[in-house]
Amino acid sequence: MILALTILLILGLGTISVYGQDCRLTKHPALFLNGDSYDLSLNGSERKCRMECEKDARCRAMTYHAIWTACWLYSDVKDTGHSHMCSSVSYQRPKDCKGPGKVIYGTNVLHSEALANKLQEIANYMGADVRVNSGLRKGTDKYHAIGQAADITISDVNSRTAWERLKSSDVFTGDYYVMYHAPGRRSCSTGVHLHIARYEKEGSTGRPTCWVLEGTTHANTCLKYEYMKCL
Repeated sequence: MILALTILLILGLGTISVYGQDCRLTKHPALFLNGDSYDLSLNGSERKCRMECEKDARCRAMTYHAIWTACWLYSDVKDTGHSHMCSSVSYQRPKDCKGPGKVIYGTNVLHSEALANKLQEIANYMGADVRVNSGLRKGTDKYHAIGQAADITISDVNSRTAWERLKSSDVFTGDYYVMYHAPGRRSCSTGVHLHIARYEKEGSTGRPTCWVLEGTTHANTCLKYEYMKCL
């Protein structure tokens, strides 16, 4: 199978994406957008504006004006223009993006709005559906016990690949454990998935994100949070 894919790429017979649909926002400096704006906020930052667009399933693009500290979110873009004195920056999703992914909870429940928003942001970034396999539950995991953790898989994306791709992005800038549970008997968990746990229910702690591999070696199997090695 790998050989067949390699031959296709060499021959130029098709472009194969290992990540599935790409709906990431692309930055366009000194560009102002015109279109269907459904939200305007003031006194923010470029990063906050972009993050609001990332986590909103309606948002196809955004513009941030540095002088006015204004953020516009767009559900559709009609045309573009260059900003005066390069005071604006815009971000857009690819035109061939069919839309951000969704979060599928089933019967699972979370008690953290911030975590729920983060899962939607992951779905938007990956351009794929995020399935929550476990949320609030009884057991020894202190974050699952209070609804501040979710075990997830992402449609059409390998969990290890998803972990690496998220780690190289700026989707997580702090306040979370992001753990990859590996397959095989070394793992203390059932099934291959990502474990996303939030340090605090809503507020920011200022602590950096802790990226963890679990079950890939004997040394990193079934460790308590306080003994986990952040990568």
